[in-house]
Amino acid sequence: MPTELARRVAYRRRIARMTQQELADAAGVHVGTLRKIERGARGASDDVIEALAAALGVDPALLLGSRDRADARVHAAMLTLSATIAAYDMPDDGPVRPLTELRASVDEAVTWRLAAQYVRIARHLPSLVGELIRAFHLASPEEEAEAASLLVSALRTADAVAYKYGARDLSARLVELMRWAVPHAGDPLLDAAVAYVRTEVFFAARAYVAGLRALEAAVDKAAVGPADAVLAARGALCMRAAVIAGARRPGRGRGSTPHGGPTPGGRRTRERLSGHSVRTGQRTHSRSVRRRQPR
Repeated sequence: MPTELARRVAYRRRIARMTQQELADAAGVHVGTLRKIERGARGASDDVIEALAAALGVDPALLLGSRDRADARVHAAMLTLSATIAAYDMPDDGPVRPLTELRASVDEAVTWRLAAQYVRIARHLPSLVGELIRAFHLASPEEEAEAASLLVSALRTADAVAYKYGARDLSARLVELMRWAVPHAGDPLLDAAVAYVRTEVFFAARAYVAGLRALEAAVDKAAVGPADAVLAARGALCMRAAVIAGARRPGRGRGSTPHGGPTPGGRRTRERLSGHSVRTGQRTHSRSVRRRQPR
C-alpha cells in the first residue's frame, strides 16, 4: 500500500509534469528506486528525499508526509546551530573551503530562504555557519570583508528558520551575531539589511518604541544617493518603521504613550525617513575595523 511519502512524491512529480525517468535523472537516483518509493515498497533516506525535492523545486517538508516529522528535523538542527554560534569567538578546528566555494554555498542557501525551503536550510546551515565562522577568523586582511559578508548572509538565512519556527531566543542571538560581524564587511547596505532584520527582536519583545529608535539610528547611518540599491534599502527601512509604528497602539507593547499617541522618537524617525532631516551631499562610509573580540 502506498505510504504518505509515496503519494506525495508521485503527486509532486505529476504536478511538475515529469516522468519517473525524468525525475530520477534530475535527482540522481535510479529509476527503479523511485518506482519502489512511489509504490511504497521502500522508504527514502534524507539524502534521497532532499534530492527528489530539489529536482521537483519544493521543500523536503512537502514530501515528508508529516508536519511533526519535518518540525522534529528543524528543531534538532536548531539545537546544533545554537551550539555552533555559542562558540563564535573560539570555533572548533575544521575544514575551510576557499571563499569562492563558500560564496556559492551561501548563494544557494539564500535561494532556499527566498523559496521558504526551511527543512533544507535547517539541514545544511549549522555546518555552513560553523565553517564560515572559522573562515572569518582565519581570513587575511584582504579577505576579511568578504568573509564577514558571507557570514552575515548565512546567519540571516538561518534566522529565517529560527523565527519561522518560533525560536525567538535563538533568532535574537543570530541577530546579535550579525551585528557583531557586519562592521567587518564595510558595506552600508548590509548594515541596513541587518537593522531591518533586527526589528524582529523588538517585535517579539513588543518593544516598539525601542525598535523605532533603532530604525532611526539605522537611517542616520544609511547610505544616501540615487542608486537603486540605496533607495531600496532606505525604502525597506521606511516600510519597517511604518509597520512597527502601526503596532504601537494602546496596550500593544512597552514604551507606548498614553492613548497610543506618537512619541517624539517616532516623529524623528518619520522625519529622517521622509528626508526632512537627512543631510545632503556626499557621505563617506569608511570605518575602522574592530578587533574580532566577543561583544
